[in-house]
Amino acid sequence: MITSKNLNRPRGFTLVELLVAFMAGLLLVTAMAQVLLAESGQARRLGRVLRERASSQRALSLIASELEQAVSFSRTLPVGDHQGCGLAGRDIRLYLQGATGPIIYSVERKPLAIWRGRALMRCGPAYGLHGQLHAGTNQSSVLIDAVTGNTLSWDSSESGALLSLERSFAVAAGKTDVIEVSQAVPDLR
Repeated sequence: MITSKNLNRPRGFTLVELLVAFMAGLLLVTAMAQVLLAESGQARRLGRVLRERASSQRALSLIASELEQAVSFSRTLPVGDHQGCGLAGRDIRLYLQGATGPIIYSVERKPLAIWRGRALMRCGPAYGLHGQLHAGTNQSSVLIDAVTGNTLSWDSSESGALLSLERSFAVAAGKTDVIEVSQAVPDLR
């Protein structure tokens, strides 16, 4: 039997209570979404830094292996020894005399619009399919872009040298990340 006391009792939530609960839930979901977006942005940035560091390390490994195989090396270019390399406007960083011919590493401002700023260029014998240098097939190409600072520097010691490469790239409006990698090279005498 239904009495008048049972009819006056509310049977659920009021509209105001539902709206307050909905707004609280919406605020919570919005806060969680912002945290997730910030975390995914950091993950993208970290992924990019790792990729840039890996490509920088590969470039240094190539330079170090060519340096180890060189008959002689110098930080300056011998007079008249350009070997078909268009070096106008380039800053010479390393000259290697190898068994297959000279290899010249230089820095150019911005070779083409696709490159991010200054680029480290390599001019010398081309590599074949099996990783061997071929004499007489000089080619000039960008080794790595976005180089900054003292690009391709080294510190010599009695036990060898330490090659360093510094790069910089934009991560957000007005913000940049700087990556510096180094690789030890055994005695260069």
